Amino acid sequence: QDNSTYGPFEIKIKTALPDLEISDWGVIGQSKSGFAAADSDNTFFVVVTNDGDVDAESVVVEILNASNDVVGTASGIVAKDGGEQSFEIVVDTSPYGIGSQDFTLRINTSGYQVVDDPSDVTFKVNIQREAPDEASNWLGLLVLLMFIGILYMFWKFSSGRSSMPF
Repeated sequence: QDNSTYGPFEIKIKTALPDLEISDWGVIGQSKSGFAAADSDNTFFVVVTNDGDVDAESVVVEILNASNDVVGTASGIVAKDGGEQSFEIVVDTSPYGIGSQDFTLRINTSGYQVVDDPSDVTFKVNIQREAPDEASNWLGLLVLLMFIGILYMFWKFSSGRSSMPF
């Protein structure tokens, strides 16, 4: 060889890709995490973290029921280098009975590349009937009337006895 020609050589180039992960989830507006009101629309939240070197555009988060039917979706952009984005998804709980239901959270990566396919997250939601507001109002009124009655009894039976000898 005359040092003017070289054999082919391979250069490995690492492509910068998003690295997505579901980092938090739950139901908004309930007194306890993991509870949802029956027969109504509930807002679920899903937080997606991107530890990759580039922004993740058009991220689609899906919620699936136990039959693997998609019951809600949301989309958005997740910033790079540990950026977090919270997605809010409205789910109608009327098709589900009272009790514990399994839902699966999934980042739909079809259409773009990521470092690793993100893991699905399964979580339980306890669906319960909402306490009626009228019952709370009546209970408060009942407690108030009982308190006033006890005060009246103390006032009624304590008068006149202070002057009586033992």
